Amino acid sequence: MRQRIDFSNYKYEKEIHEKSISSPSTDIIPPTIDITDDIYKLTINIIVHNHPDKISFTIEEVAKYIHKSKEFVRRRIKSGLIQATYFGDGPMVHISELARLLTKGIK
Repeated sequence: MRQRIDFSNYKYEKEIHEKSISSPSTDIIPPTIDITDDIYKLTINIIVHNHPDKISFTIEEVAKYIHKSKEFVRRRIKSGLIQATYFGDGPMVHISELARLLTKGIK
């Protein structure tokens, strides 16, 4: 079974963006979507392609993806910089959080 992520609600009005750049007006609100949203979508698609049946990842898998140690990831989860869901004693990181880490990083 392949996992599908639906981006049909993802809307980007190119005309509004072009109008807001060419003629700044108070009645036109520039879109809040930027290039990082496209990178985020691409990152999720790559993760889903590589792991079609996975939704959440272990500390070891996250550490491998971001090229850091397991202890680094564990400390960031404890401090709240990485969101995780606990199943028993083991924290699991959701695919959307992994994509956020890969696109925006950890401060």
